[in-house]
Amino acid sequence: MTEAAGKNRLTPDLKLVAWEITKRCNLFCVHCRAAATDANYEG
Repeated sequence: MTEAAGKNRLTPDLKLVAWEITKRCNLFCVHCRAAATDANYEG
């Protein structure tokens, strides 16, 4: 889509997609809402 064509839209173009495939993560971010851990889980 060109910049001119997007000016009349009510919603912005998609900028980011987060696809959470597992609950496992080794980053331990303080702000993480996923409660992910670096351990195996049942599921």
